[in-house]
Amino acid sequence: MLWLLLSLLLVRLVCHSGVDYQNLLSYTQPLHSLCTESLKARGFHPIYEGLLCGEGHLPATTVAVFKQSGLYHLLVVSGSHFVFLEQALLFLVRTQTKEPNRARLAPWIIALFVLFAALCQFNPPVTRALVSLILQGLSQKFRLFWRREQVALYSGVLCLCLFPEWFLSLSLLLSWLASLALTFARKSHYQHILIFLFIYPIFYNSSAFAILNNILFTPVFSVFYFPMTLLTALLPYGSVVGNFIWQHTLNFMTLLPGTTNIAMTASPQLLLLWVYTFSLHVLKRLLHERSTGWR
Repeated sequence: MLWLLLSLLLVRLVCHSGVDYQNLLSYTQPLHSLCTESLKARGFHPIYEGLLCGEGHLPATTVAVFKQSGLYHLLVVSGSHFVFLEQALLFLVRTQTKEPNRARLAPWIIALFVLFAALCQFNPPVTRALVSLILQGLSQKFRLFWRREQVALYSGVLCLCLFPEWFLSLSLLLSWLASLALTFARKSHYQHILIFLFIYPIFYNSSAFAILNNILFTPVFSVFYFPMTLLTALLPYGSVVGNFIWQHTLNFMTLLPGTTNIAMTASPQLLLLWVYTFSLHVLKRLLHERSTGWR
């Protein structure tokens, strides 16, 4: 599988026109604009546009708070957002039928995923998460037994095959590294620590308190903040509740330890970050071979 993807990537690099993703942006722009403009018209906080529409131009103050606290990866759409959407769809169907058949709902689930990705204009993190879920499903259906780190690698390389210009995307690297970090541990608190450590080279957040912030707030975000953001966006007067919660949350985040007087330095060269990412994959492979006694 990996060699096939690498071959496709080589072909794409040779034949790449440089306009494929721009064409995709133009196709999805009307839907993306509908998402962002509807939220603006209803007075929602700009963070809604980032979490629900994949808008990358959030207020500088909001971005700074998330970066300094070490929680910036929470603003990047991940597989957990898609999983929540799937569970929400199953819940709605369960209210109509006692035991919803997930296999029969698969086309609707995929359609929901694609719609959400289109709202976000298939940006790099969204596309990588979507491809990852598709590959996981294929692995289960055809009993390919791909490990989690393999799915992370295949999904990332496949995204580069689709759009080679994403070699310049820090958001793809951020999403990729966060998903890879999850494969190095099974307990959630270790995973949150590893996510911070893995993405550290991108932002150079110098505060060790960011590890504590990740342990405490990443689970809360997945369980509460994204569902709350989606739910209040659907309610007629949800902006009153949603804006209140997010504004006070952002104010509270500025008080977190390690979020004051931190100089956010520039990321190292992209080539070094790519070498770093693939080196972590090699490390994971070596650890797997050692744990299984493979020769």
